[in-house]
Amino acid sequence: MSFHLNLRTHEQALRGVPVVVDVLDDGLHVVDQRTVRVNQRSSFDLPAGQYALQVTLPSGDRLTETVTSAPGSPDHDIALWEISPHESMQRTVVLKSGPAGGGRRFTEPGFQSLWVRLWTRVDGVWGVGAWPDAVAHWDDDAVAYVFPTGRRPHMLQIGGPRIPWRMVSLPAAEELEVTVQPAGDEQTPNVTLTVATEDNLAEATLGYLTAGAVTHAGLISDQAEDLLNRKTTNPAGAAVGGYFLLRTSSLERLHNWPRNLANWMQWMPDGALIHAWQLIREQQESREPVPARLDEARELLLVTVERGLPVYTEGLRLLVSGLKLFDFQAEGADPEIRDALDRIRPFVAAADLTQPTTSFLGSGPSVASTAPAYGLPRSRRGLAIVYDVAVADLVPLGLVEAGTSLWLNPPPVIGPAEAQMTPHGTVRLADGREFTDLFAAAAAANRTDIWYSWVAEDSGPLAFARDRARRGQLPPP
Repeated sequence: MSFHLNLRTHEQALRGVPVVVDVLDDGLHVVDQRTVRVNQRSSFDLPAGQYALQVTLPSGDRLTETVTSAPGSPDHDIALWEISPHESMQRTVVLKSGPAGGGRRFTEPGFQSLWVRLWTRVDGVWGVGAWPDAVAHWDDDAVAYVFPTGRRPHMLQIGGPRIPWRMVSLPAAEELEVTVQPAGDEQTPNVTLTVATEDNLAEATLGYLTAGAVTHAGLISDQAEDLLNRKTTNPAGAAVGGYFLLRTSSLERLHNWPRNLANWMQWMPDGALIHAWQLIREQQESREPVPARLDEARELLLVTVERGLPVYTEGLRLLVSGLKLFDFQAEGADPEIRDALDRIRPFVAAADLTQPTTSFLGSGPSVASTAPAYGLPRSRRGLAIVYDVAVADLVPLGLVEAGTSLWLNPPPVIGPAEAQMTPHGTVRLADGREFTDLFAAAAAANRTDIWYSWVAEDSGPLAFARDRARRGQLPPP
């Protein structure tokens, strides 16, 4: 007896992603556990009967369904596009955890003038570059960018008038996808930012590790060694593979590849850190002390600090743990280790340790703070507005000159719309969105964009100014 499972998606970039599937009997015992590939048919040979199918995605989400094993039973299809709010977000939904608190939209006032900018480290110095010519998708509940990062450290900074400034490390990739989603509540709006390289295996492994599903990540452990081996072509994936093998104490499968990763990819701190912990773990498992091994591990930890913060949060944890071990060994008398700890501690205190890549509150890559900053940066360089610009920011950002004449073209009325007045004084539309502003509610109900209705003299609809801001095409100061 058997049944056949298909995890289906329209997104070709998801083809072949490994996903963990558990099959449970009526006593809720796991009778089969394996990885299946997206868009590839998988067969399960089990006695006749009904079973519970539990699909654990790398994002941490779980899908549970009932299947029947019987002669000639039809294929059981699970449409992954049904869990995605947009076709462009299918890969993000499968690989990355979603925002805390759904239903928020960038059209709400708390997200106006939300901005991003890109920092790059060149010759050890961080600076803001021009916003990349990214492929972008704008929806009112998600904005996605796709651009390359290349072989040098990058950080994305995001913030706004009501959104705290945050730095997010970006892995090296030929095609990096960054998705921003609104989160939080009306009083404390926030955003969820996810980062994904083009490597499905690396992202799936990272997803299971971040979700704490090490057992599930272990089902794809055969490929983790291959990730590390491909260090020259995909250093970010190699780092993920190295962290996984360290987490599962698979030291023999590390080989000498962490040493090569540390020596060949000196722009990426993670390589030196992984090699340091390989030496520490080898010493911990050895019956005889090898001082030279620990001396090298100590130097590699200090090298890591000099190269910058690890790209991945797993590395940030290991860096602090390693420095504390050597501080303990030296009884606090090693000034270099103590100085390195003092340099790293502010970033750990300001970090969001639930994120896969290193993320912390701060005004720049070298400045972390537990006291959040808000507003627009003083410099427009490299700034891109995520969705809507506040009207009050149009002049300061150079998008519209003060004194410019405006006229209003009445928006077309698409048809009648219905809404309800809620007990707490908001207008709730049929799709569940609520508004305190009647004009905003009317625009949303009629599916009109008010930015096209207001027209500036000589420059056209204000929507044109908003689009320039979204593309990072702000005029120089």
